[in-house]
Amino acid sequence: MTQYKNSHRALSYLDIPVPQSGKRKKRVYDRVERSVLGLPPLEDDVQEDVFEECKYIKYGSLTVADYFHHSPNGGKRKSSEAARFKKIGTKSGFPDIFIFITNSIFRGLFIEVKSGRNTSTDEQTAIHKLLEEQGYKVVECNGRQATINAIKDYLKIK
Repeated sequence: MTQYKNSHRALSYLDIPVPQSGKRKKRVYDRVERSVLGLPPLEDDVQEDVFEECKYIKYGSLTVADYFHHSPNGGKRKSSEAARFKKIGTKSGFPDIFIFITNSIFRGLFIEVKSGRNTSTDEQTAIHKLLEEQGYKVVECNGRQATINAIKDYLKIK
């Protein structure tokens, strides 16, 4: 058996590295680990699943995915990157998904995707109100199936 300097035991893939400050980093589980642990999926995973499914939902001669836009507003960023995004017009609270298809009532569909117990922030609620005032439908959906159902309901697809 080979001995390594400073090696006291084998590391498990669940071990969390400890930064020099002594604080433990918050563990972010991947999609499979979250499922096994019974945790809700991350919002990014839900959005990825919804986009993938939209590739198979026909709308006219195209698919819903062809009319699908994800706004990458969320997530943790360095302060310099966040400042740059703000300078170029990125708005905090903007919905995650935009389906740019009009119907007889609305100019398009904005979807705020949530997962688990997450709810809309005050900033999100304010932006949603502005969008609704401009004639857009805005919905908050918790999970993949609720999001797909909202898209199909909006487009009157069974």
